[in-house]
Amino acid sequence: MLVLISIGFQSIGHSQSTPSDQSVSGILYCLDDTNTLIARDVLTQNDSLWKESGDVDLNLGFYRGTAWLIATLRSADPSGLTYLEIKNPLLNQAEFYELTDAGPKILNLSGDNQEFASRAFDHRHFILPVKIQSNESKTILIKTSTHGEQFLIPLRKWSREQLEARDDRDLLVRGSYYGLVIFVLLFNLFIYLMIREASSFYYLLYNLALLILQLSLSGHAFQYLWPNSSWLANVTNPFMASVSIFALMRFSQTFLKLQHYYPGFNRFFHYTGYLLLVNAGMALLFSRPSFDLSILIVNGVALVLNLLIIPIAWKVYREKFRPAKFFLLAFIVLVLTVFGFILTNFGIIKNEFLSDYGLLMGSALEVILLSFAIVDRFKAFKDEAFLRLQEINRIQADSNEQLEMKVTERTEEVVRQKQEIESKNEEIVSSIRYAQRIQESLLPSTEQLKSVFDESFVLFIPKDIVSGDFFWVNSVDTDGVGRKVFALGDCTGHGVPGAFMGVLGYNFLDQMTDTFRDNSPGYVMDQLHQHVVNALQNDAGPDVLRDGMDIVIGVIDPEKMTLTYSSANQKLILLRGNQLFELEGDHQAIGQLTGHAFSSHTFQLEEGDLLYAFTDGYKDQFGGDNGKKLKITGFRTLLHEVSHLELSRQKEHLLHAFMQWKGELEQVDDVCVLGVRV
Repeated sequence: MLVLISIGFQSIGHSQSTPSDQSVSGILYCLDDTNTLIARDVLTQNDSLWKESGDVDLNLGFYRGTAWLIATLRSADPSGLTYLEIKNPLLNQAEFYELTDAGPKILNLSGDNQEFASRAFDHRHFILPVKIQSNESKTILIKTSTHGEQFLIPLRKWSREQLEARDDRDLLVRGSYYGLVIFVLLFNLFIYLMIREASSFYYLLYNLALLILQLSLSGHAFQYLWPNSSWLANVTNPFMASVSIFALMRFSQTFLKLQHYYPGFNRFFHYTGYLLLVNAGMALLFSRPSFDLSILIVNGVALVLNLLIIPIAWKVYREKFRPAKFFLLAFIVLVLTVFGFILTNFGIIKNEFLSDYGLLMGSALEVILLSFAIVDRFKAFKDEAFLRLQEINRIQADSNEQLEMKVTERTEEVVRQKQEIESKNEEIVSSIRYAQRIQESLLPSTEQLKSVFDESFVLFIPKDIVSGDFFWVNSVDTDGVGRKVFALGDCTGHGVPGAFMGVLGYNFLDQMTDTFRDNSPGYVMDQLHQHVVNALQNDAGPDVLRDGMDIVIGVIDPEKMTLTYSSANQKLILLRGNQLFELEGDHQAIGQLTGHAFSSHTFQLEEGDLLYAFTDGYKDQFGGDNGKKLKITGFRTLLHEVSHLELSRQKEHLLHAFMQWKGELEQVDDVCVLGVRV
């Protein structure tokens, strides 16, 4: 986050900074708007064009011309050697001349436009060693310019001992900061490799860009990483600033779940991110128009993000999203640090250490707290995954136990007595009965069903104790309107395997309850499909998965009197008086890798409409006098016959009709019929 302030606030703070004891006072300066004057010519300029800088560091804002300075130095060291420093590593030109009776004498020509080796002193700042006797003084002429960046010229004079002491302290502070950022970078790389989450990747990218940007802003990158590339020395700052803000915006989007909580802000951040990528490309061109525009855009976006990020984080935290608290705290701490930094540079708080390193400390606290936020979210993710794994392991353990019992029974049945075999069978049935109670506890009770649909019934007849069919109902509040949601699914197979799939489908729907608030049933079906594919971890490639489910999901809006539904190989039947409507959906199942999204359909309802969702177990049952299937035509006839009855009576009639039709024949599949009156 330091990029957002070091660019946006640096010009405010240093423009009024109070100089230290090493400041050079009595400086004269002259501005060359044409960038054409040479050292000898500038000395002949009218005296009225030369101005005194006073007792503050010279700050020219974003001036695009050339600034000439004249400074008179006396010895700062008994040895007679004084070190004149421009405490700004980002100047494109830093040329030093000594004024002699014969005219200006070149001492050193350096700057970001030349290789680092051109500098008179091996240092990240521009430092000129000047030999001055104790009873003498020397007048130094300095030529400076930038490439559209902040034009700040803080002059300092040092003895060798003072300079080394200052650099030792600076190296300790900045080295600690770089070490911290590198540690956070490696730590978050480890977390990303574990969970492969988008927010961790963007935070990783943000820390990497922030580290390179700080190395460049301090001058260490040019000194140690690319001393022979003046191009990199110039383009790194706006390029890395754009990349770091881009990564921070994407991190904020994914970490705070803005697509879910505030889609409007999410879209704004999304398109602004593309602008930043274009801006990074313009910085690499390094032409005057594109470079100036790049700096302007990165400052503007930084300001907007600073204004928005804390209110947005606060709103998300109010939505009971626990990890947002560390995110919010990180940016509050950073803003307070920036505020203290500005007060220090305006002289209200007089502390040179805070002035030099306040922003670094704020940035360090920010990356630490954001790492806490990542860890907190990782912990929540791990806890949720652990609970889910426990449940899956419990179900798998029950299944393995049953399978082991069956294998044992088969290998020992030749020697076991009939009584032992019957005892084992009773144990198996008991386990399945226990699984049946678990399944029944998961499915909505009659009271839960009535709380959503006043007039409704569910006819639920498992084939083998536990069922691969399941149903699910819930109410979702959207803009003050309680929408009624139902789902009815038919999983591959029946019995225990089908029941496992049903548990997965039911749990996934429970986890996605909030998804119904702002999304269509077709979108929910797509999400359910992805959850099932991920859970089964099937490597079938383009082939159809063996395990899957047929399902219909419907949402009834009682205010608009509409039914919005999405279907995977399922039908809905709606009765309106003597009229019957068959509502169909997509001919693909959940779990099939077809690559096609599920569609949503809307049907206008009328008061008193009867809506039926059903699996194929009822209509596919063999029975009757000829032992044939009932088929959809027979099922429609039954629905017409019972449509005038109360819903509870309809259930009784359908159950009686099914048992009578089946007779002594075996039930072929699980049966589930859901009926509601609108």
